[in-house]
Amino acid sequence: MTGCRRCGLSNGRGKWRCVGCGVWLAYLEPQPVSQEPVTCPACGVVSPWDALYCASCGKLLVTPPSQAASAEPTTVPEAAGAEYMGFWIRLVAAIVDGVILFVIQTVVLGFLGLAVAVTDEGIGFGLGFFIALAVRWVYNTLFIGFKGTTPGKMLVGAKVVDRNGQQPSVGTAFVREVPGKIVSELTLGFGYVWAALDGRKQGWHDKMAGTYVVRARREG
Repeated sequence: MTGCRRCGLSNGRGKWRCVGCGVWLAYLEPQPVSQEPVTCPACGVVSPWDALYCASCGKLLVTPPSQAASAEPTTVPEAAGAEYMGFWIRLVAAIVDGVILFVIQTVVLGFLGLAVAVTDEGIGFGLGFFIALAVRWVYNTLFIGFKGTTPGKMLVGAKVVDRNGQQPSVGTAFVREVPGKIVSELTLGFGYVWAALDGRKQGWHDKMAGTYVVRARREG
């Protein structure tokens, strides 16, 4: 049941207008509504508290429920006071991760007996390159998806977050680290450099995945 804010009459569910006085119930809020006069944001004319439109300019003074439901605010980490990490500090993190990855890739290729030495047919090099690339994808995707950071980013105090400032899902991390970084790299690395030019320090792979690199907050 919905109580009319003008006459107080209880109306059944699904009613758009009060059956008693005709006021639009669809614009009612579930909590008590203030009966203070409403100032029009467009022209500044003061209207009665239950007015739907400004008597001077005709502007709608309340937000229809359908618009309120669909107009969810786009949140960004900066709204929570996050500090975006710039290109150069991220480059340091990438170098650290690169060294760690080189060691892991060397161990994996050595274990599989697939040294990257070029054979007569070039098969050894091609397969070794693909496996090394797959190791990198798994490394970054799992670290970002489960920890929100990598060892290199931990060292510089950075982490990856989604649009809500939360740790990305594994799926989001995959989009960022695989197709996203392929695009950033196929443009001669310009997708990475874009982080130095962007207002929120997003590379193209960040934009594709909807992620941001921010300073990690210390606990305690």
